[in-house]
Amino acid sequence: MVLKKILLINLVVLFSTIPYVAVFPLSSDIQYPVFLLCFLIIIWDLFENKLSLNRLEIFFLFISLISFFYVFPFSEFDYSISKRVGLLFGFAVFYVYSRYWKIINVNFFLTGVFLNSLSSVIHYLFPEFWIEISNFFIRSIVLDAASQTGSRGVSGLSAEPGFLGGMAGFFSILAYALLMESRIQKKTFIFIILNSILMVYLSKSGNAYFIFAFVLAGLIIFSDLKIYQKFLFFLLFLVIFILLVFIFDLPFRGLILFRILFTNPEYFFFIDDSIAMRISSLLVAFHSVIQGNIFGNGAGSLAYVAQEILDKANLSNLFSVWVYERSGGVWSSLGQYTTELGVIFLLFYILIFTNTNFKKLSIYLRSFSLLLSLGTFSILFPPFWIMLAVTDKRLTSSS
Repeated sequence: MVLKKILLINLVVLFSTIPYVAVFPLSSDIQYPVFLLCFLIIIWDLFENKLSLNRLEIFFLFISLISFFYVFPFSEFDYSISKRVGLLFGFAVFYVYSRYWKIINVNFFLTGVFLNSLSSVIHYLFPEFWIEISNFFIRSIVLDAASQTGSRGVSGLSAEPGFLGGMAGFFSILAYALLMESRIQKKTFIFIILNSILMVYLSKSGNAYFIFAFVLAGLIIFSDLKIYQKFLFFLLFLVIFILLVFIFDLPFRGLILFRILFTNPEYFFFIDDSIAMRISSLLVAFHSVIQGNIFGNGAGSLAYVAQEILDKANLSNLFSVWVYERSGGVWSSLGQYTTELGVIFLLFYILIFTNTNFKKLSIYLRSFSLLLSLGTFSILFPPFWIMLAVTDKRLTSSS
Protein backbone atom coordinates (compact mmCIF):
# COMPACT_ATOMS: atom_id res chain seq x y z
CA MET A 1 0.00 0.00 0.00
CA VAL A 2 2.82 2.42 0.86
CA LEU A 3 4.53 1.80 -2.47
CA LYS A 4 1.31 2.52 -4.36
CA LYS A 5 0.85 5.79 -2.51
CA ILE A 6 4.45 6.76 -3.25
CA LEU A 7 3.81 6.02 -6.89
CA LEU A 8 0.79 8.34 -6.89
CA ILE A 9 2.87 11.07 -5.26
CA ASN A 10 5.61 10.73 -7.85
CA LEU A 11 3.09 10.70 -10.69
CA VAL A 12 1.83 14.01 -9.31
CA VAL A 13 5.37 15.33 -9.68
CA LEU A 14 5.61 14.08 -13.26
CA PHE A 15 2.26 15.51 -14.35
CA SER A 16 3.08 18.78 -12.58
CA THR A 17 5.85 19.18 -15.16
CA ILE A 18 3.45 18.53 -18.06
CA PRO A 19 0.22 20.20 -16.83
CA TYR A 20 -1.07 20.86 -20.33
CA VAL A 21 -1.05 17.19 -21.31
CA ALA A 22 -3.82 14.58 -21.03
CA VAL A 23 -4.81 11.42 -22.86
CA PHE A 24 -8.16 13.03 -23.66
CA PRO A 25 -7.56 16.78 -23.40
CA LEU A 26 -10.43 18.99 -22.25
CA SER A 27 -11.24 22.43 -23.62
CA SER A 28 -9.19 24.22 -20.94
CA ASP A 29 -5.45 24.88 -21.22
CA ILE A 30 -4.48 23.20 -17.92
CA GLN A 31 -5.47 19.53 -17.94
CA TYR A 32 -6.84 17.24 -15.26
CA PRO A 33 -4.29 14.41 -14.54
CA VAL A 34 -2.30 16.21 -11.83
CA PHE A 35 -5.44 17.30 -9.99
CA LEU A 36 -7.07 13.88 -10.23
CA LEU A 37 -3.96 12.30 -8.72
CA CYS A 38 -3.85 14.89 -5.93
CA PHE A 39 -7.46 14.21 -4.97
CA LEU A 40 -6.76 10.46 -4.94
CA ILE A 41 -3.96 11.09 -2.44
CA ILE A 42 -6.25 13.25 -0.29
CA ILE A 43 -8.89 10.49 -0.29
CA TRP A 44 -6.16 7.97 0.58
CA ASP A 45 -5.12 10.11 3.55
CA LEU A 46 -8.76 10.37 4.61
CA PHE A 47 -9.17 6.59 4.71
CA GLU A 48 -5.88 6.25 6.60
CA ASN A 49 -7.06 8.87 9.14
CA LYS A 50 -4.09 11.07 8.18
CA LEU A 51 -6.12 13.96 6.81
CA SER A 52 -5.52 16.97 9.05
CA LEU A 53 -5.72 20.64 8.13
CA ASN A 54 -4.28 23.66 9.88
CA ARG A 55 -6.18 26.95 10.13
CA LEU A 56 -4.74 28.35 6.91
CA GLU A 57 -5.73 25.21 4.98
CA ILE A 58 -9.24 25.30 6.46
CA PHE A 59 -9.57 28.90 5.27
CA PHE A 60 -8.11 27.84 1.90
CA LEU A 61 -10.74 25.09 1.57
CA PHE A 62 -13.46 27.47 2.77
CA ILE A 63 -12.70 30.15 0.17
CA SER A 64 -12.35 27.43 -2.49
CA LEU A 65 -15.89 26.24 -1.78
CA ILE A 66 -17.26 29.79 -1.52
CA SER A 67 -15.93 30.59 -4.99
CA PHE A 68 -18.39 28.05 -6.42
CA PHE A 69 -21.54 29.93 -5.37
CA TYR A 70 -20.30 33.45 -4.60
CA VAL A 71 -22.52 35.15 -7.19
CA PHE A 72 -24.60 38.32 -7.06
CA PRO A 73 -27.98 37.21 -8.48
CA PHE A 74 -29.06 40.74 -9.49
CA SER A 75 -25.86 41.45 -11.42
CA GLU A 76 -24.64 40.11 -14.73
CA PHE A 77 -22.26 37.17 -14.53
CA ASP A 78 -21.03 34.29 -16.62
CA TYR A 79 -21.15 31.16 -14.48
CA SER A 80 -19.35 27.99 -15.46
CA ILE A 81 -18.33 25.16 -13.14
CA SER A 82 -15.13 24.65 -15.12
CA LYS A 83 -14.13 28.25 -14.33
CA ARG A 84 -14.85 27.93 -10.62
CA VAL A 85 -12.64 24.93 -9.79
CA GLY A 86 -9.38 26.89 -9.78
CA LEU A 87 -8.98 27.43 -6.03
CA LEU A 88 -10.22 23.96 -5.09
CA PHE A 89 -7.81 22.28 -7.50
CA GLY A 90 -5.06 24.59 -6.29
CA PHE A 91 -5.83 23.44 -2.74
CA ALA A 92 -5.30 19.82 -3.80
CA VAL A 93 -1.86 20.56 -5.28
CA PHE A 94 -0.88 22.62 -2.23
CA TYR A 95 -2.02 19.84 0.11
CA VAL A 96 0.08 17.15 -1.57
CA TYR A 97 3.30 19.14 -1.98
CA SER A 98 3.18 20.67 1.50
CA ARG A 99 3.15 17.15 2.96
CA TYR A 100 5.12 14.94 0.59
CA TRP A 101 7.73 17.25 -0.96
CA LYS A 102 10.52 15.71 1.12
CA ILE A 103 9.90 12.16 -0.13
CA ILE A 104 9.40 12.69 -3.85
CA ASN A 105 11.63 10.85 -6.29
CA VAL A 106 13.60 13.57 -8.10
CA ASN A 107 13.88 11.37 -11.20
CA PHE A 108 10.20 12.00 -11.97
CA PHE A 109 10.90 15.73 -12.00
CA LEU A 110 13.97 15.25 -14.21
CA THR A 111 11.91 13.12 -16.61
CA GLY A 112 9.41 15.95 -16.94
CA VAL A 113 12.16 18.46 -17.69
CA PHE A 114 13.58 16.15 -20.35
CA LEU A 115 10.16 15.60 -21.97
CA ASN A 116 9.54 19.34 -22.19
CA SER A 117 12.97 20.00 -23.64
CA LEU A 118 12.71 17.16 -26.16
CA SER A 119 9.22 18.16 -27.30
CA SER A 120 10.39 21.76 -27.81
CA VAL A 121 13.22 20.61 -30.07
CA ILE A 122 10.87 18.33 -32.04
CA HIS A 123 8.37 21.18 -32.39
CA TYR A 124 11.14 23.46 -33.67
CA LEU A 125 12.59 20.96 -36.15
CA PHE A 126 9.34 19.37 -37.34
CA PRO A 127 6.51 21.85 -36.61
CA GLU A 128 3.88 20.28 -38.89
CA PHE A 129 4.57 16.80 -37.55
CA TRP A 130 4.41 18.04 -33.96
CA ILE A 131 1.14 19.89 -34.46
CA GLU A 132 -0.41 16.80 -35.98
CA ILE A 133 0.52 14.38 -33.21
CA SER A 134 0.19 16.79 -30.28
CA ASN A 135 -3.46 17.40 -31.08
CA PHE A 136 -4.08 14.02 -29.45
CA PHE A 137 -2.84 15.12 -26.00
CA ILE A 138 -2.76 18.95 -25.91
CA ARG A 139 -5.69 21.29 -26.38
CA SER A 140 -5.55 21.76 -30.15
CA ILE A 141 -7.10 25.21 -30.59
CA VAL A 142 -4.57 27.07 -28.44
CA LEU A 143 -1.68 25.02 -29.78
CA ASP A 144 -2.63 25.72 -33.38
CA ALA A 145 -2.83 29.44 -32.71
CA ALA A 146 0.64 29.48 -31.17
CA SER A 147 2.33 27.05 -33.48
CA GLN A 148 3.75 29.54 -35.94
CA THR A 149 7.52 29.35 -35.56
CA GLY A 150 8.14 32.92 -36.60
CA SER A 151 8.59 35.67 -34.02
CA ARG A 152 6.94 33.73 -31.17
CA GLY A 153 8.44 30.30 -31.50
CA VAL A 154 7.46 26.86 -30.21
CA SER A 155 5.29 25.66 -27.35
CA GLY A 156 6.40 22.04 -26.93
CA LEU A 157 4.22 20.33 -24.31
CA SER A 158 2.62 23.63 -23.30
CA ALA A 159 -0.46 25.28 -24.73
CA GLU A 160 1.48 28.27 -26.08
CA PRO A 161 5.08 29.62 -26.12
CA GLY A 162 4.61 31.92 -23.12
CA PHE A 163 3.48 29.01 -20.97
CA LEU A 164 6.57 27.06 -22.00
CA GLY A 165 8.61 29.96 -20.62
CA GLY A 166 6.71 29.69 -17.33
CA MET A 167 7.51 25.99 -17.15
CA ALA A 168 11.20 26.67 -17.89
CA GLY A 169 11.32 29.19 -15.06
CA PHE A 170 9.61 26.71 -12.75
CA PHE A 171 12.11 23.97 -13.63
CA SER A 172 15.06 26.24 -12.88
CA ILE A 173 13.78 27.51 -9.55
CA LEU A 174 12.61 24.13 -8.28
CA ALA A 175 15.95 22.66 -9.33
CA TYR A 176 17.66 25.34 -7.24
CA ALA A 177 15.52 24.35 -4.26
CA LEU A 178 16.52 20.70 -4.76
CA LEU A 179 20.17 21.74 -5.02
CA MET A 180 19.95 23.70 -1.76
CA GLU A 181 18.44 20.63 -0.09
CA SER A 182 21.32 18.48 -1.46
CA ARG A 183 18.89 16.30 -3.41
CA ILE A 184 20.54 16.87 -6.78
CA GLN A 185 24.15 17.48 -7.78
CA LYS A 186 25.48 20.67 -9.32
CA LYS A 187 25.90 19.01 -12.71
CA THR A 188 22.22 18.02 -12.66
CA PHE A 189 21.28 21.58 -11.73
CA ILE A 190 23.36 22.96 -14.61
CA PHE A 191 21.74 20.41 -16.96
CA ILE A 192 18.28 21.68 -15.97
CA ILE A 193 19.31 25.33 -16.36
CA LEU A 194 20.72 24.68 -19.84
CA ASN A 195 17.60 22.82 -20.90
CA SER A 196 15.45 25.65 -19.55
CA ILE A 197 17.49 28.21 -21.49
CA LEU A 198 16.97 26.13 -24.61
CA MET A 199 13.20 26.08 -24.06
CA VAL A 200 13.08 29.84 -23.50
CA TYR A 201 15.19 30.48 -26.60
CA LEU A 202 13.01 28.28 -28.80
CA SER A 203 9.80 29.83 -27.44
CA LYS A 204 10.87 33.34 -28.54
CA SER A 205 8.11 34.57 -26.23
CA GLY A 206 8.25 37.94 -24.48
CA ASN A 207 6.60 36.34 -21.47
CA ALA A 208 9.26 33.62 -21.41
CA TYR A 209 12.18 36.01 -21.71
CA PHE A 210 10.94 38.24 -18.89
CA ILE A 211 10.28 35.28 -16.63
CA PHE A 212 13.71 33.80 -17.22
CA ALA A 213 15.44 37.14 -16.72
CA PHE A 214 13.74 37.19 -13.30
CA VAL A 215 14.89 33.62 -12.63
CA LEU A 216 18.53 34.33 -13.49
CA ALA A 217 18.59 37.59 -11.52
CA GLY A 218 17.07 35.76 -8.54
CA LEU A 219 19.65 32.99 -8.74
CA ILE A 220 22.40 35.58 -8.41
CA ILE A 221 20.71 37.64 -5.68
CA PHE A 222 19.56 34.77 -3.46
CA SER A 223 22.55 32.46 -3.96
CA ASP A 224 25.26 31.91 -1.36
CA LEU A 225 27.92 33.36 -3.65
CA LYS A 226 30.32 35.92 -2.26
CA ILE A 227 29.71 39.59 -3.05
CA TYR A 228 32.47 39.83 -5.65
CA GLN A 229 31.21 36.65 -7.34
CA LYS A 230 27.69 38.07 -7.52
CA PHE A 231 29.12 41.27 -9.00
CA LEU A 232 30.97 39.31 -11.69
CA PHE A 233 27.88 37.30 -12.57
CA PHE A 234 25.78 40.47 -12.76
CA LEU A 235 28.41 42.04 -15.00
CA LEU A 236 28.37 39.00 -17.28
CA PHE A 237 24.57 38.98 -17.27
CA LEU A 238 24.53 42.71 -18.13
CA VAL A 239 26.98 42.30 -21.02
CA ILE A 240 25.00 39.41 -22.51
CA PHE A 241 21.76 41.37 -22.01
CA ILE A 242 23.11 44.45 -23.81
CA LEU A 243 24.45 42.34 -26.67
CA LEU A 244 21.18 40.48 -27.17
CA VAL A 245 18.83 43.43 -26.70
CA PHE A 246 20.67 46.38 -28.23
CA ILE A 247 23.52 45.08 -30.42
CA PHE A 248 22.19 41.97 -32.17
CA ASP A 249 19.07 42.60 -34.21
CA LEU A 250 17.32 39.31 -33.52
CA PRO A 251 13.61 39.19 -34.45
CA PHE A 252 12.52 37.60 -31.16
CA ARG A 253 9.51 39.15 -29.45
CA GLY A 254 11.13 38.78 -26.02
CA LEU A 255 14.19 40.80 -27.05
CA ILE A 256 12.04 43.34 -28.88
CA LEU A 257 9.98 43.92 -25.72
CA PHE A 258 13.11 44.46 -23.63
CA ARG A 259 14.30 47.00 -26.21
CA ILE A 260 10.96 48.81 -26.08
CA LEU A 261 11.00 48.82 -22.27
CA PHE A 262 14.21 50.87 -22.20
CA THR A 263 13.62 53.05 -25.24
CA ASN A 264 9.89 53.72 -25.00
CA PRO A 265 8.48 52.71 -21.59
CA GLU A 266 5.13 54.42 -22.19
CA TYR A 267 4.55 52.23 -25.22
CA PHE A 268 5.70 49.16 -23.26
CA PHE A 269 3.28 49.60 -20.36
CA PHE A 270 0.19 51.10 -21.98
CA ILE A 271 0.22 50.44 -25.72
CA ASP A 272 1.79 47.02 -26.24
CA ASP A 273 -1.20 44.71 -26.07
CA SER A 274 0.25 41.84 -24.05
CA ILE A 275 1.70 44.04 -21.29
CA ALA A 276 -1.17 46.54 -21.21
CA MET A 277 -3.78 43.81 -20.76
CA ARG A 278 -2.02 42.52 -17.65
CA ILE A 279 -1.75 46.03 -16.21
CA SER A 280 -5.39 46.79 -17.02
CA SER A 281 -6.47 43.65 -15.14
CA LEU A 282 -4.55 44.71 -12.02
CA LEU A 283 -5.89 48.26 -12.22
CA VAL A 284 -9.44 46.94 -12.52
CA ALA A 285 -8.92 44.87 -9.35
CA PHE A 286 -7.37 47.77 -7.42
CA HIS A 287 -10.03 50.30 -8.38
CA SER A 288 -12.82 47.79 -7.81
CA VAL A 289 -11.91 47.73 -4.13
CA ILE A 290 -11.23 51.48 -3.99
CA GLN A 291 -14.65 52.19 -5.52
CA GLY A 292 -16.35 50.32 -2.66
CA ASN A 293 -16.69 46.79 -3.97
CA ILE A 294 -14.79 45.46 -0.97
CA PHE A 295 -16.56 42.11 -1.16
CA GLY A 296 -16.03 41.87 -4.88
CA ASN A 297 -18.51 41.76 -7.73
CA GLY A 298 -19.28 38.05 -7.61
CA ALA A 299 -17.95 35.02 -9.46
CA GLY A 300 -18.01 35.35 -13.23
CA SER A 301 -18.56 39.12 -13.10
CA LEU A 302 -15.19 40.33 -14.43
CA ALA A 303 -16.21 40.54 -18.08
CA TYR A 304 -19.26 42.70 -17.17
CA VAL A 305 -17.71 45.15 -14.69
CA ALA A 306 -14.16 45.75 -15.94
CA GLN A 307 -14.91 48.55 -18.42
CA GLU A 308 -17.28 50.27 -16.00
CA ILE A 309 -14.60 50.22 -13.28
CA LEU A 310 -12.03 51.72 -15.67
CA ASP A 311 -14.54 54.39 -16.74
CA LYS A 312 -15.27 55.41 -13.12
CA ALA A 313 -11.51 55.63 -12.47
CA ASN A 314 -11.05 57.78 -15.61
CA LEU A 315 -8.63 55.21 -16.98
CA SER A 316 -10.48 54.21 -20.14
CA ASN A 317 -8.25 56.42 -22.29
CA LEU A 318 -5.05 55.14 -20.69
CA PHE A 319 -4.99 52.12 -22.97
CA SER A 320 -5.70 51.48 -26.62
CA VAL A 321 -9.29 50.77 -27.64
CA TRP A 322 -8.29 47.16 -28.35
CA VAL A 323 -7.00 46.67 -24.79
CA TYR A 324 -9.91 48.55 -23.22
CA GLU A 325 -12.45 46.35 -24.98
CA ARG A 326 -10.68 43.25 -23.68
CA SER A 327 -10.09 44.47 -20.13
CA GLY A 328 -12.69 41.99 -18.90
CA GLY A 329 -10.55 39.02 -19.91
CA VAL A 330 -8.54 36.89 -17.49
CA TRP A 331 -5.11 38.48 -17.93
CA SER A 332 -4.06 38.11 -14.29
CA SER A 333 -5.31 35.56 -11.76
CA LEU A 334 -4.69 38.05 -8.95
CA GLY A 335 -6.68 40.67 -10.82
CA GLN A 336 -9.53 38.31 -11.65
CA TYR A 337 -10.08 36.90 -8.17
CA THR A 338 -9.66 40.25 -6.42
CA THR A 339 -12.28 41.78 -8.71
CA GLU A 340 -14.67 38.87 -8.17
CA LEU A 341 -14.13 38.03 -4.48
CA GLY A 342 -12.74 41.30 -3.12
CA VAL A 343 -10.96 41.51 0.23
CA ILE A 344 -11.86 37.90 1.03
CA PHE A 345 -9.43 36.75 -1.63
CA LEU A 346 -6.88 39.45 -0.77
CA LEU A 347 -6.87 38.29 2.85
CA PHE A 348 -6.30 34.69 1.77
CA TYR A 349 -3.60 35.81 -0.67
CA ILE A 350 -1.71 37.69 2.06
CA LEU A 351 -2.07 34.86 4.59
CA ILE A 352 -0.78 32.13 2.28
CA PHE A 353 2.14 34.23 1.01
CA THR A 354 3.26 35.16 4.53
CA ASN A 355 2.98 31.63 5.92
CA THR A 356 6.70 30.86 5.57
CA ASN A 357 10.05 31.30 7.30
CA PHE A 358 11.14 34.20 5.03
CA LYS A 359 14.57 32.75 4.40
CA LYS A 360 16.27 33.50 1.08
CA LEU A 361 15.08 30.34 -0.63
CA SER A 362 11.49 30.87 0.49
CA ILE A 363 11.49 34.49 -0.66
CA TYR A 364 12.91 33.47 -4.04
CA LEU A 365 10.31 30.76 -4.69
CA ARG A 366 7.41 32.86 -3.45
CA SER A 367 8.52 35.82 -5.56
CA PHE A 368 8.16 33.53 -8.57
CA SER A 369 4.62 32.61 -7.49
CA LEU A 370 3.82 36.30 -7.16
CA LEU A 371 5.14 36.92 -10.67
CA LEU A 372 2.94 34.13 -12.05
CA SER A 373 -0.18 35.56 -10.40
CA LEU A 374 0.50 38.98 -11.95
CA GLY A 375 0.64 37.52 -15.45
CA THR A 376 -1.64 35.46 -17.64
CA PHE A 377 -1.03 32.17 -15.86
CA SER A 378 -4.23 30.53 -14.67
CA ILE A 379 -4.92 30.03 -10.97
CA LEU A 380 -4.88 26.34 -11.96
CA PHE A 381 -1.19 26.53 -12.96
CA PRO A 382 0.43 23.92 -10.63
CA PRO A 383 3.83 25.68 -10.26
CA PHE A 384 2.07 28.62 -8.57
CA TRP A 385 0.87 26.38 -5.73
CA ILE A 386 3.99 24.19 -5.68
CA MET A 387 6.26 27.17 -4.97
CA LEU A 388 4.01 28.15 -2.04
CA ALA A 389 3.67 24.59 -0.74
CA VAL A 390 7.36 23.64 -0.61
CA THR A 391 8.14 26.85 1.32
CA ASP A 392 5.13 26.61 3.64
CA LYS A 393 5.70 26.68 7.40
CA ARG A 394 4.56 23.05 7.60
CA LEU A 395 7.83 22.13 5.83
CA THR A 396 10.19 25.01 6.56
CA SER A 397 9.62 25.02 10.32
CA SER A 398 11.13 21.54 10.52
CA SER A 399 14.09 22.24 8.21
